[in-house]
Amino acid sequence: EPMECIPIRLLEICEVNEAFEWVSSTIKKTLSKAFSGQEEDIEKLQALVTSGKLKDQPTTWESIGLALGVIMENEMDGMEWVTVIDGNKEYPALRFRDLLVNPAQSISSCVKQKQALDLKAEFDNVKSEVEKRL
Repeated sequence: EPMECIPIRLLEICEVNEAFEWVSSTIKKTLSKAFSGQEEDIEKLQALVTSGKLKDQPTTWESIGLALGVIMENEMDGMEWVTVIDGNKEYPALRFRDLLVNPAQSISSCVKQKQALDLKAEFDNVKSEVEKRL
């Protein structure tokens, strides 16, 4: 069955919101800073990642990815959340025209492959892909 994208459903909206809330409160507790989902918050997100205070579990990295996705949606005109249905997997992703971005997946696989997490680079890569399509 081919993968399809539909307008984001309530279930995935809740997933994104919960991830954002968790990141926001964790940044407040850990760094005593506010997190509002703007581009300047990428630094705080990075500081949280490098603080060594996060539990190394899949949900942690997915939440970091979704929070980065919220920043992308806020900062890039025309970027929107969708629900991706891929076989038996359903998850939130971002779409800009023909570009599909799964921030939760890309952050998680970075961590799995023991690559350094550079959230600003992730953001900039997506931004340049968006600009190519303008």
